[in-house]
Amino acid sequence: PVVAKHTSEPDMNSIPAAALHPDGNSWTGQSLDDKIVVYDTKGFKPNKRKVFTGHKNQGYSCGLSFSPDGQFLASGDAFGKLWFWNWKSCKNIRTI
Repeated sequence: PVVAKHTSEPDMNSIPAAALHPDGNSWTGQSLDDKIVVYDTKGFKPNKRKVFTGHKNQGYSCGLSFSPDGQFLASGDAFGKLWFWNWKSCKNIRTI
């Protein structure tokens, strides 16, 4: 029998939408597991303490955008809603 090769880790997901933080030190990616993940721009390391959860993108690339001062992050979801997040706390502050 031929052993099947693993092509990826079970916790790896595509990131179809990304945005650079205005300070240039990190970027965010909308992961297809319904999370927004944060990476360092210098070492390309994930920031495991800064993850935004709660919205559902269910395989759609919905987009991300920062406020000019970098305090807020906006993201879309699969149901046509717009989510606003506090950058420091990673908490949803409003959904419309």
